[in-house]
Amino acid sequence: MVGFEEACQKRRPDCVLVVGDVNSTLACSIVAKKLCIPVAHVEAGLRSGDMTMPEEVNRIVTDAIADFLFVTEPSGVRNLLNRGKPAARNSPCRHVMVTICCTSVTRLALTDTSLSSPRMKLRLRTYGAGNSAPPSNVDTRDALERIRRPVAK
Repeated sequence: MVGFEEACQKRRPDCVLVVGDVNSTLACSIVAKKLCIPVAHVEAGLRSGDMTMPEEVNRIVTDAIADFLFVTEPSGVRNLLNRGKPAARNSPCRHVMVTICCTSVTRLALTDTSLSSPRMKLRLRTYGAGNSAPPSNVDTRDALERIRRPVAK
């Protein structure tokens, strides 16, 4: 936060754009607001309802102090409205992670550098990538096993 505050004081940005729900999202939002710099939050309004998750606290606080709210899905709009954020402050945007995945698939199809060993690529032939965020999904073996197990039909 100290380093970001120094950078903001030196550069005086017109706005600080923060994404998601990680600790740096919240930290940069707080610094910007204390310096009277507007904050734009991408992925605003997303909620899990689990207050034991640090990410959930980060989401709620960041949304509370953000000046511009970029929402990736209808539930986000509803959550923000329920928290008293006027609809005029909510702007729809694409979901950042979905966009990154789609872009990555296209790039990997052109030049596959996702596995460092050519022999491994030949042996596996096909493979996938995934995201297990938030960290609570992988903090314990039991949590990871719940994700790994196939869904019952």
